[in-house]
Amino acid sequence: MYTVVIVDDEHMIKLTLRKLIDSSDIPFQVVGEAEDGQEALSAIELWNPNLVITDIRMPVMGGLELIEEARKRNLRSEFIIISGHDDFTYAQMAMRFGVVDYLLKPISPSQLQETLERVLGRFRNEKQSKLERSEWIWYCKNRALPLVKHLELLNESEVLEELMDIHSHLLGKIEDYGMLKQVYLDLMTLIDGEIDERIGHTPRREPVDLSTVAEQPEFIYRAVETRILEMIEDIRLTRNWGSHQNVKRASEYMQEHFAKESLSLQEVADVIGMSASYFSRSFKEEFGISFIQYLTKLRLEKAKSLLSDPNRKTYEIAYSVGYTDYPHFTKVFKKYWGLSPTEVKKRM
Repeated sequence: MYTVVIVDDEHMIKLTLRKLIDSSDIPFQVVGEAEDGQEALSAIELWNPNLVITDIRMPVMGGLELIEEARKRNLRSEFIIISGHDDFTYAQMAMRFGVVDYLLKPISPSQLQETLERVLGRFRNEKQSKLERSEWIWYCKNRALPLVKHLELLNESEVLEELMDIHSHLLGKIEDYGMLKQVYLDLMTLIDGEIDERIGHTPRREPVDLSTVAEQPEFIYRAVETRILEMIEDIRLTRNWGSHQNVKRASEYMQEHFAKESLSLQEVADVIGMSASYFSRSFKEEFGISFIQYLTKLRLEKAKSLLSDPNRKTYEIAYSVGYTDYPHFTKVFKKYWGLSPTEVKKRM
């Protein structure tokens, strides 16, 4: 049963409309009445009716003001305006506010019946659309996860194959291309959510916008395919940035702990949460030298700076930068600087 609120400052009009609706075989039920627009707003907020039938001229607040205020408050009722004035300006304004119909008084039973039947058809179509969309959302949920798994692995060919399979299925089931757009929007929203949860927000990704795309299957598919390919690139960029950040953290950790003799690639990889092999490769890509070369550089540059302290023994310096084998330290130092620690110390 669909609910109705009647708004009119004339008691007989309200009574007549109620009787006509109650005696009709159309599933509408009057749940409330109001004398003017201000009172009607309270009734609409209380009853949340599917339909409001309102006079256009009333004290305190008229019908057009009522509709405008209801829209501002996001009240979702549909409106039928009744008026004793055959005024084109009023009718034009009413249509601009999206009213269902504009009826002139006196209203005949057949005229009201015809209007209510049209409204009923509209409500049922909307209900059917919601049911269909609900079913399609379940379909999208089932298809989004496999697609995201391929996206995660950057398997472009598998992603496009999966997307084409989805498109073929949708075309076989959906004739309304406006609905096709909506299903794709739901699918992309689900994909976005899964990617954010699994990978994190990518650097330049925005929700897909199909509002300016022509309602033709090939154009809709092309827009979605383009966005999917952009997402693959976005994920790739995110991972590169993530690797950069992790390697930066690794460098900072090494600068703090290079004096630890046992410091290893595996230890640093564990600290930043990367596999040793992937960390080793990423580190070299970032710095242009290997992990060992970078660690040696940190130790020997620190050792050279410490040699300027006349109170520090050379072997003590070796120990302080991570070398317990003094002969090995002197050998590595000379190979790196071209001079032995003793020679460097003499020149300072």
